Amino acid sequence: MPWLTLRLQVTTPLFNGAPDVGDTDGTGVRVPSVRGAMRWWFRALAGGLVGPDLELLWRLERKVFGGATTGDKGVPSPIRLRIPEQPSLTLANARHDFLPGPQATPRERSEHNGYWIVYLLGQGLGNLRECSLRRPYVAAGQEFDLKIDVGGGPHAALALASLWLTCAYGGVGSRIRRGFGGLRIIGSSGALPEPWTPQSILTPGLEHYTDLRHLWPKDPIVACMNPTSPSSSRNAGGPSRTRGGNHRRSRYSAGSTPPPGSAATPHSPRGTPCSATQASNYASSGEARSIPTSATHRA
Repeated sequence: MPWLTLRLQVTTPLFNGAPDVGDTDGTGVRVPSVRGAMRWWFRALAGGLVGPDLELLWRLERKVFGGATTGDKGVPSPIRLRIPEQPSLTLANARHDFLPGPQATPRERSEHNGYWIVYLLGQGLGNLRECSLRRPYVAAGQEFDLKIDVGGGPHAALALASLWLTCAYGGVGSRIRRGFGGLRIIGSSGALPEPWTPQSILTPGLEHYTDLRHLWPKDPIVACMNPTSPSSSRNAGGPSRTRGGNHRRSRYSAGSTPPPGSAATPHSPRGTPCSATQASNYASSGEARSIPTSATHRA
């Protein structure tokens, strides 16, 4: 499959430059950081399916993103990422719209909203006393292209699912848990692997979050984990294992969200039933088909 280009937009100040204070090489977004964020969200996605089997989770992650092994050779990742042109950096000593000016008095600084932004950044990135920054960043509104070579295998859709989750719920760089480093996918060019479309790959707007009640993935994320025939989702709901070990027939189709107060467990399987052995076969097979969406787990 040829390279796919995604257009990304920075939504909140992104601190992902040189690790040493004052050392600026012009890099605003580092490819290893993007790959690391994708791996993290892949673990979150696959972990809800395989349960507490950490070894199986590790093997699934290695199947998509590669990794080191105990032998002489590691497992190469079929996913390649490139940023052909870096977004422009805003230097630490530049003028920042969200901070008070250098002529502001200490009282004015403490009463400015930017004071609390520097507080969230912490001592490594900001100086709270002076209400100033210590490191360069990519300002909100900047755009850049991310080129992805997904290799054309069954892992292609999973890699894009990990990137979609990164942009929808996470970020890249420092202090992402405090709201920094936000990204949005605003466009694409090139052939997208099924089930992704030019519309579904876009990061949703605010209405997606205001109506959100559960984080269990829906289409097209769930379709990436179970790329079988459409009838499998309609007929989903075979026997599954609950915490008590009893078998029952699921009331929820693939990707559906259980209503509040339901008896579904956090790892409650949804989708075509399969066994942990089948999930393990996926992780070790040379031609993986999908991540099983109902891997049996032990409570």
